[in-house]
Amino acid sequence: VTVSVDTFYASVAQAAIDAGAHIINDVSGGRFDPKMFATLAKNPNVAYCLMHSRADPKTMQQPDNLVYSAGVVSGVAEELQSAALRAHAAGVSPWQLWLDPGVGFAKTHTQCAELTAGVDALRARLRGGALQRAPVLVGASRKGFLN
Repeated sequence: VTVSVDTFYASVAQAAIDAGAHIINDVSGGRFDPKMFATLAKNPNVAYCLMHSRADPKTMQQPDNLVYSAGVVSGVAEELQSAALRAHAAGVSPWQLWLDPGVGFAKTHTQCAELTAGVDALRARLRGGALQRAPVLVGASRKGFLN
């Protein structure tokens, strides 16, 4: 059984890892807790699912956070790339990274559908062999776009 824990708190991530978690799924992509990347770096056998989002859960659906000037697939790829580079700079190993385009997080229903259909295009826009081979997890917990 593989155990995944959703958290954006480094202390919760560490407690989950200590209890046997195999994957930490962070909806903030490391933005909400400055200790998250260091926590994962100290635990190189634990996968880190770095999710794309903008702002915070209360403000992520505000109009300014829904604008992707180059298109949602390109914009999300660029922002995931940047977050992955920050994680790597903090010591998170490339093999630990899983990428989540963040369906429903700072995206319209149309953008969610574009991202879901555009996973291959998103991967192609990532630079660096390790990122292009990173697992992509589309965690569609916010399924309203399917209507």
